[in-house]
Amino acid sequence: MMLEPPAATTMAACSSIPRSFPTRTDPRRRSLSNPRLLRFPAPPFPPLRSLHAASSPPASRRRAHPRASASASAAQPKDYEFTDGNGEVELRLDIGKLGIESSRDVFVDVDDTSILIRAKSDGTLRTLINVKTLFGIIKSSETIWFIDEDQLVVNLKKVEQRAEMA
Repeated sequence: MMLEPPAATTMAACSSIPRSFPTRTDPRRRSLSNPRLLRFPAPPFPPLRSLHAASSPPASRRRAHPRASASASAAQPKDYEFTDGNGEVELRLDIGKLGIESSRDVFVDVDDTSILIRAKSDGTLRTLINVKTLFGIIKSSETIWFIDEDQLVVNLKKVEQRAEMA
């Protein structure tokens, strides 16, 4: 009869399997299921949010980003202003420097939540204002625009928000 070697010696011969498993817990060792074992020292670097805040300029030097975008050849942001009235919004855009010859050179495209104004100047179609998301909803069918001396004036009628009844 042939005797089989004990399982522990067979397992010890294999290098990837531990020779024996401890039955008593060493006070310096704990199982991975014990949450107290998983304490790691604080990382030596700040979290990413802090890095981003540290790399951005202080609040006193930050520029507010206008909601309207303008191309490099368009009117500068200081050349327009929005006036918010009770039931309408008026946009005045200084176009005197652009050399616009007539209202046929101006294109105003408005829908309920956005406005796009382009003008043909020196044979080139330029974007003057492109607001993709207005602060509220407007009645695009009631929008009027005209040229007043060196300014393009656009009147936008607001949609009245109805209060929901409880």
